[in-house]
Amino acid sequence: MASLSHEDKCVKGTVVLTHQCVIKGPSPQHASTRTLNLTTEENHKIFKEVNADKITQIRANLIKEALNDYNLTIQRLAKYQGLIYFANNGEKEFTNSPNKDKAYFKSYPSYMIFEGIEQEVFPQEIKENPKLYWVTSNSNQLGQQDIMYLLLQSSI
Repeated sequence: MASLSHEDKCVKGTVVLTHQCVIKGPSPQHASTRTLNLTTEENHKIFKEVNADKITQIRANLIKEALNDYNLTIQRLAKYQGLIYFANNGEKEFTNSPNKDKAYFKSYPSYMIFEGIEQEVFPQEIKENPKLYWVTSNSNQLGQQDIMYLLLQSSI
């Protein structure tokens, strides 16, 4: 019975539904060319097999980059003395706060509350500051159940 080798699967970095492959038989005389009509699932399986090493390397690089970005963000945030934050997207939490309650953040004289598309900024002077855009420019990327609380301790 003829079998397909990785070279025979004819996957070239994209998933296609029809392959023209050389099917190797028990001897060179038994080789033939056929068009294989594969399902999307079959193509995906072949793609993953043929590109397993590349996929593993790309995944490792993406994880390494994400971890590096995370560590750089933590280092940058640590430089801002008096900035306390809490963020939660329903799955992950990111905080340096001893208390995650919204009332805790609102108990300080200067805070920002983002809940989905809702924003609450106090005091009024912060709303009038043109640099507020630096904080709020990405708040439109928050999902409906995402929350982010920021406060500035009065010692600043």
